[in-house]
Amino acid sequence: MAARLLWEAGSMSAFAPSPTTSSDRPPANFARAEAAALALLRSGRRRDAHVAFVELASRWPDVERVATTAAVLTLEETGAVAARPELERVVVRFPSSATAWGALGQAAAATGDRVAAREALTRAVSLDGADARLWFALGRLRFMDGDAVAADEAFAKAVALDDRAAAAMAGRAAAANWLGDWVTGERHARAALAVDPADADAELNLGVACLAQGRWEAGWRHYEARWRTALAAGARHRWPGRRWRGEPGDGATLVVHAEQGFGDTIQFARLAPSARALGFRVVLAVQAPLVRLLDRAALADAVVPFDAAPADAAWHVPLLSLPRFVPPGDGRPYLSCDHAAARPARGPRLGLVWAGSGTHANDARRSIPLEAFAPMLAVPGLTWQSLQHGARAAESGRAPWPITPMPDVADFAETAAIVASCDAVVTVDTAVAHLAAAMGIPTWVLVPAMGRDWRWATATGGRTAWYDAARVVTQRRDGDWATPIAALAAAIGRGIARGGAP
Repeated sequence: MAARLLWEAGSMSAFAPSPTTSSDRPPANFARAEAAALALLRSGRRRDAHVAFVELASRWPDVERVATTAAVLTLEETGAVAARPELERVVVRFPSSATAWGALGQAAAATGDRVAAREALTRAVSLDGADARLWFALGRLRFMDGDAVAADEAFAKAVALDDRAAAAMAGRAAAANWLGDWVTGERHARAALAVDPADADAELNLGVACLAQGRWEAGWRHYEARWRTALAAGARHRWPGRRWRGEPGDGATLVVHAEQGFGDTIQFARLAPSARALGFRVVLAVQAPLVRLLDRAALADAVVPFDAAPADAAWHVPLLSLPRFVPPGDGRPYLSCDHAAARPARGPRLGLVWAGSGTHANDARRSIPLEAFAPMLAVPGLTWQSLQHGARAAESGRAPWPITPMPDVADFAETAAIVASCDAVVTVDTAVAHLAAAMGIPTWVLVPAMGRDWRWATATGGRTAWYDAARVVTQRRDGDWATPIAALAAAIGRGIARGGAP
């Protein structure tokens, strides 16, 4: 897969024999062996071609094109771990081979060594700046590094060199969306689809751009392309029954299954009653930590963990595909808890979440250092409750102002009890934002300037149609959390001074 980012099947330019001088011309038996190996490659028999080129490289190690082709095919056929040492030997022996440097960059990226990948791909484009595929590979790496501006520059060079480079156009769409320029993202996605209507990444980015602009029908339709991309790789599962696409219920069982993160499940579980209204017995199949919370909300006929979905169900549908077929709902609260956790009697109590999952693609931008909240934690008259889960929960003990630590909880039902004990919640864009707002607790959601999720992009004046109780506070400049936190601290202070809610 990695090698195909540089060399599409059927494009032999990277493997074409180059002229040789009379002093280094290989013997006739080499020419016949190379011709046979190239014939295998051109006919699509890449595994056999790999064997043939490895044999050629062992017999004639001084022929650059053979050594490079053998190493590239090793990358494609056996993977980055096996190919990387071979590619490293090739670039030492042939340091002017852009093809080898490009392949080494992809192998390094695939093995998690982004520093080496960046160096190799930068070297590759410096050696051959006219290869659109090299610029595309560099753009992909820059995007993975979180530098959407530099990624777009590389993708733009790829498109300038090859106006049929649909993947690079889709890359520009992803970069524009990441930067919050949804209109440009839509334009690039449509350009990519005009070249390659089957490009799933382009269509997914088109869906995201439309959703961010509040164009729901087109957005949800194109968002279905996620099932043809790596985004849904971890969510694929053999669900019972047929895939539901709006057919009438007639009392049949419909399994509505979660597919993304905890927050996504909480946000779109609100649609289960609309599916019931179509005549289905609805079973929500969700992540185990959400079962008790959602079961108590009575949104569906049953709420079960993934592995307990009824095998005899007639239909199934992914949770984020429901909006195509049922009314979108409104912002009213739809979650509750049996009882609130005990709380101190003094003053308003605010919950705080400063970090999301460290594995999230945009965690570096959406999570906030706890010390950055010092102006807010210092507002007089408040007590603070940590709602932080995970590795960073222990940071509450080093907070710049007193904050009650988050107790151990077994699931989201227990988290909800602690949230219910708060008068308001301040949180980064993570699952607790959806939980608190869906419970009707006044919630401020701090959203980064770059990598902002499409669901918050339609907020007007801080208000979002998803939750009446939520207010979206968007960072205006990348890296600057001090400004929005200071403004929010001042607003909370004014609310306390008026004797009202924070």
